[in-house]
Amino acid sequence: MSEQVIIEHHDVAAKFLDALRPSHLRWLPALESQHRWIFRGQGNADWGLVPAAWRDSVVEQAAFKLALADVDLPRQLTQELWRQGGDTADMPETLRRQRMHRVVAQRVFELTSVQAFAAFVDELGMPVPDGGQPNRYFWDYCGCATGASSCYFDEVHVPAAYALAQHHHVPTRLLDWTTNPLYAAYFAASHNAAQSSDRIAVWAVHRDAMLPVEWRRSATVSGQDALGTVPSGWRLLTYPRYQSAFMHAQSGVFTFYANAGHHYITNGKWPDMTSDDL
Repeated sequence: MSEQVIIEHHDVAAKFLDALRPSHLRWLPALESQHRWIFRGQGNADWGLVPAAWRDSVVEQAAFKLALADVDLPRQLTQELWRQGGDTADMPETLRRQRMHRVVAQRVFELTSVQAFAAFVDELGMPVPDGGQPNRYFWDYCGCATGASSCYFDEVHVPAAYALAQHHHVPTRLLDWTTNPLYAAYFAASHNAAQSSDRIAVWAVHRDAMLPVEWRRSATVSGQDALGTVPSGWRLLTYPRYQSAFMHAQSGVFTFYANAGHHYITNGKWPDMTSDDL
């Protein structure tokens, strides 16, 4: 558990809810009219803060196995990808290739899952944020999978369609949060019904602990972002609420980890907000 995490236990529901009042001084200091915290409710207090797409259960899904089997990652492509992500001088070539294989397969799995969801929503005649079209960077992930001579890893921008898909339980790299702590408490309690745990949890993170994504185009190389200059870590992501009635009703915001692929290749695991610094 990160040293930045403070844990407070409550055994009485009334005290638990009182601690989560939006007007509580913990969240809303005196003389301020709006707090700067985000909240996430979970039905099991033992769960970490890991996006659904990175959980162990995903690797058993047929779509993920298909993405993993279809990835073709030649040696020169592996070297080109890693050149943009860090130093592998001390990493065995076999391990480096294995982890890069997983990173590319993960991206293809997420992309194809969100695309399928967006196509279904469009068939129903309902709006899809950004038209459901991934930006050029995500198509480059597919290029990596098919053995393109060069590719570009975007670990920063997440299309708005991912947020809608996340809300409807499509596994993505996003974690969904709310700006209303009582909403988070409701989600925790409602998700606890199918769990064996006798403790729920509401996580709270201050907005200032994360950076917005405006810096993502602070440097370019041949017209593209120099991802090596982008700081790794958890970032706050918001979308216009008019794009989704669900996000508006739930006061929804999202977090994601910039340079998550680099983190996985370096550490052999995906980021968990409870153990990785913000």
